[in-house]
Order: sequence, then structure tokens, then C-alpha cells
Amino acid sequence: MRGIAILLVLNWHSVAHTTFLHHPTVTRILGIERLTWSGVDLFFVLSGFLIGGILLDHRDSPNYFKTFYLRRAYRILPLYFLVVTLCWIVFQLSNRGWTPFGRIDLFPGTLPWWSFFTFTQNLVVAVVGGSSRGGLGVTWSLAIEEQFYLTLPFVIRRVSRKNLGYILVAVICVVPILRGC
Repeated sequence: MRGIAILLVLNWHSVAHTTFLHHPTVTRILGIERLTWSGVDLFFVLSGFLIGGILLDHRDSPNYFKTFYLRRAYRILPLYFLVVTLCWIVFQLSNRGWTPFGRIDLFPGTLPWWSFFTFTQNLVVAVVGGSSRGGLGVTWSLAIEEQFYLTLPFVIRRVSRKNLGYILVAVICVVPILRGC
């Protein structure tokens, strides 16, 4: 299922926005193409289901938080921070004219760099608007995932299974309303 979600996202970004799809016949034939935007949503649902299940299975473990956060950190943070740091360094060198081609903005956009280092780029866009920094724009979904990782373990550890169901139903009902605001 994760593979399908990834393929849907790749398809959305590489095929669904290409110019040949604007031909009426091709558009009718590939009408399903318009649904590939849902790949990110599918990935979020799968992650929530899998991570939630793991947390529920281990909620009474004495190393509950340590194990969970170390696994997430080792899996995500090194490569992510390497990429963001390299992009920031290239941007800084370019701003100072220290690149072979002078000042070139490989990472255009209005989002502050600190938002990428704090996994808050999605919140900054929601609050102040703006655009991301070139190829780093896709990291908004990782920011949401990291925010999810920061909150769900505490909720699952502290809330009874019965009340957890009520909370999840409330979240499912409230989120669409908040998105509409």
C-alpha cells in the first residue's frame, strides 16, 4: 500500500501536470489521473494506522518513548538534515557570490530557512503564506509527519483505549472544519 501511495504521488507530480494531458481525448482516457493527488493522503492514513498500532502494542513498555523516538530519529533525521543543511550552505554561498556561477538562487521561495530545520514549514505557509524553497517544497508532508510523531505517542500513552476512540472520532470530524476556515 505504501508503494501505491508513493506511485500515486510520483504520478501526480510527473504526469498529471504535463501539457499533453490538456488534450480532450487524452484527458478523458486518463480521467483517473485526477485522483492521484490522494497519494499523500493514503500515505498519511497508512502511517497513522501503522504507527498507532505500534504505539498501542507497546504502550505499557518501560522504554516506550525512548524506543519510539530513537527509531524515528535514526530513520528520518540524518538524511533530512543533511539535505536541508547542504541546500542552506549552497544558498548562503550563492548569496555571497562564492559559487562558480555567481549569485544563483537554486532554492527560491519566501519561507525562512529555520522553518525547515524545525519541521514547521507547513505551519509557516498556513499562517503567513508564501512559497517554499524550490525542491524543498515537498518537505511539508514530512513536517506534518514529524508533528504527528510528536503528539500521538503522548496521546496514546495517556488516554484510555475507550477515550482514544472518542478523541480520534472528534479529530476526524473537526479537521475538515478547520481546513475550511
